[in-house]
Formats: sequence, structure tokens, C-alpha cells
Amino acid sequence: MSSKRDPAGFLRVAIEAARAAEAVLLRHHRRGPIGADIKGDGSPVTVADREAERAVRQVFGELTPSIPVFGEEEGDDSPDADLTWVVDPIDGTISFVHGLPFFATLIALWDRAQDEVLVGVLNLPALGELYGAAAGQGIALNGKALRPRPPTPGRTLVGMGDAAQFASSHCEAELQTLFAHHPYVRGYTDAFGHAQVLRGGLDVMVDPGLKPWDLMASRCLLDEAGLTMVRRPGRGGSDTEDVILGRPAEVAAMESLLGW
Repeated sequence: MSSKRDPAGFLRVAIEAARAAEAVLLRHHRRGPIGADIKGDGSPVTVADREAERAVRQVFGELTPSIPVFGEEEGDDSPDADLTWVVDPIDGTISFVHGLPFFATLIALWDRAQDEVLVGVLNLPALGELYGAAAGQGIALNGKALRPRPPTPGRTLVGMGDAAQFASSHCEAELQTLFAHHPYVRGYTDAFGHAQVLRGGLDVMVDPGLKPWDLMASRCLLDEAGLTMVRRPGRGGSDTEDVILGRPAEVAAMESLLGW
């Protein structure tokens, strides 16, 4: 598989890699409490994060050996490469450490030269939900075509990242604006929140301070679902972005409200 013109083939590889990570994560999740170390950027990391990324890298090494990997835990194999796999082995490590099922593995195939995401996978293993998309081929949930549910008239349901995330991203004012203008703001954080946007349960989500591995998969998934994402350079670090994702009309309204 040498051509990036086969996104469907690459999607199959990404799903296989996500399933390899799933086996690792569910083993640890079912075993019980797991400790975490704190990385230099203040985020938690567990032995399961590292094992899951190694499992993903093994699949890619076997099936797409010419494509380097940019992973949260083991870094960027080749920053100058054209095509790159981007991997977050556990998005939602805090949920994972607390025994909650709202953690995910995120995998994307990124064309750096064009800044296009060709494949996106979001797998919530403890919930049995795998969202997959390839450019131009639609989005599926557990292999079946997914269409976001229609909006509920008269009510906009807003998702948000953690309050600590807004603080570390210097977005406290945006958080206060959310609460002042929307009565239904809910903390469906991390990739779990992104999945609720893809389903259409959440109309819009504000998610600041994301690293590349946090948002690459969602870029492809949202596009293929007919949804959208607005991005701006993050205030919390040069490698972060603040994003709004959801239904196009609601994203535009939120962008205006927050003054992005």
C-alpha cells in the first residue's frame, strides 16, 4: 500500500491499529486502578498509554512501514515526511485512571504538505464505539454509515472541555461567556465529546488547548459527517490549537459569540 490515493485501504490499517490498542486498554481497564505519572506539560501518562502506542506502532510497522508515526508518547519519527500517522493512544487519560469508560484511541493519516487529514479513527473501546472515516468516503460507526441526528428545535446543547483546560489555555473569559449565554453547557470532554458531536447529540463543542494528536482524527471525521471545525492558534502553547466543532450554523454562531 504505497499510494495515498487509497484512503479506504489506509482506513482498514488504522482500524486494525486501533483494535490492537483496544486490547491493551481493556485489559488494564478491567484489571482495576492504575497509577499515572505527570509529564512535563502537566498531562498524565500511564503504562497503558505507552503499551497501547507500541501496539499501534507495531501494526503500522508491519502494514505501512514506509509511513512514519507521530505519537503522543514516543514522538515524531520524521517531522519532514509527507504522509504521517498521528496517534493518541489514550485520549481521556484522566477518565481512564478514574475507571470511567470515556477514553479513546485516536488515529489519523496526515498529509503534512497539504495539511489534509486523509483518514480518521476515534475508538471508544469501553463503550464499543469505533468511528472511522476516509476522505471522500463518508463516516461510519462500527462499520455502518453514520448520519448525525437532526437538531432539537429550541435548544442548543453545548459541550466543553474541562475548566482546567480553559484556564491553562487562557480562555477563562470564553468559559464565562458560554455559561452566561447558554443554559445547556455540559462537560463532555476529550474525544468522548467529539464523538457526541459526530452523533449529533451535541450541537457544538468548545475545546481549547488541543495538541495535534488530539484533533487530527476529528478533522477528517467531522468533514465526512458534514460537520465543521474552526481552529485558531492556542494561547496555551505554540503547539496547541483552540477549536470549536459541530453543526456549521452553531459553530458560526459560537465563533461570533466568543469573538474568534
